[in-house]
Amino acid sequence: MASVRDIVRTSIVPQRVLGEAARRLLPLHRIFRDDRGSATVEHALWLPVFASLIGVSIDASLSFHTHGRMWDAARETARRVAVGEMTGEQARSYAARLLPGNASYAIDVVETSDAMPTVTVSIVASSADVSIFGTLDLLTIERLSTVYSMRREVLPEEDEEETSS
Repeated sequence: MASVRDIVRTSIVPQRVLGEAARRLLPLHRIFRDDRGSATVEHALWLPVFASLIGVSIDASLSFHTHGRMWDAARETARRVAVGEMTGEQARSYAARLLPGNASYAIDVVETSDAMPTVTVSIVASSADVSIFGTLDLLTIERLSTVYSMRREVLPEEDEEETSS
């Protein structure tokens, strides 16, 4: 890279015209040539980017973990209601015990008695309750939801009661 002095020496413009300008630019040239502290500046510029990436990855992993636990709780609750081990209100409290953290969950257990009786368990959680840094709200993910349906087992004595009536 050419220095200010080299530019002044090789320029077509007379040196007495550039002399004063070159003397004014020489201290700036020393400042720009000095690279001490450049690593600090680079780190200061990239640090928010990396911190944001770490925050997003932590929130995403927590949401995946919570969604998996919600799925497991819905499946296990639906299975227990389907085999007749518990009623709807017992199922809500059972599912709440299986869910992680201090988040507030909306748990709904619906039993149908159609030609094919089913049990449907739905669990909904707000992403603000799951997220630590709030990055899920920035990604427009407002809530996590899980719905699990299972056929209800019809016991032989229940089947006989339905046919006799």
